[in-house]
Amino acid sequence: MLFRRKPVAVDLQSGYALWARQYPPYAHNELMRLEEEAMLRLLPAGLAGCGCLDLACGSGRYLCHLRRRHPERLAGLDMSAAMLAQARLPGLAQADLLALPCASESVDLITCGLAVGHLPDLRSVILEMGRVLRPGGLAIYSDLHPAATRAGWKRTFTVDHGPTFRLEQYLHELPDHIRTCRQAGLSVTAVLEPALGHRAPSVRAATLPAVLVLRAVKAGASYP
Repeated sequence: MLFRRKPVAVDLQSGYALWARQYPPYAHNELMRLEEEAMLRLLPAGLAGCGCLDLACGSGRYLCHLRRRHPERLAGLDMSAAMLAQARLPGLAQADLLALPCASESVDLITCGLAVGHLPDLRSVILEMGRVLRPGGLAIYSDLHPAATRAGWKRTFTVDHGPTFRLEQYLHELPDHIRTCRQAGLSVTAVLEPALGHRAPSVRAATLPAVLVLRAVKAGASYP
């Protein structure tokens, strides 16, 4: 995802429409593998009886992980029709993260991988998570780490060995996440900030926190 040549800026809809055809339903670079390892550390081992929602589900990478945990209900939402077409799974719908087509307090678990940084308005998307979560429900989500964003890391991709495209990416500091979670009625219970280590393309990048992964619980009854 990190390139030295200057990328071409592209909006999210156009970018993911271009990227979708070669976007597999699994972590396909070192940054995504690092992020997924951290997300899975925080994900409950069993989800029997739970209603689960994967936001910005894309081609279905986290939906596959959630299905293996046997939830009672599972749905995936994404703004990109092209990415949803790649997922080829049941329970998918096109939707805006800032206006989820879900009833309030209807979901036990929300996952969202590397998507909130695409949006300038972190508060609105976290408020929507808080709205649809049931009391005691969990939100587990990730972002490009603010330290990496400040260092100039970009969300980029190349199509068919052609030009490199850069997607929108906004800086959201850890205190911003904690504060907005609190405003949404969520308490942050875990924060992971892994670095790429030996998988990094440079010595400096090896120790820089690469992704930020948070788990937050909505006030109320205990998670099942």
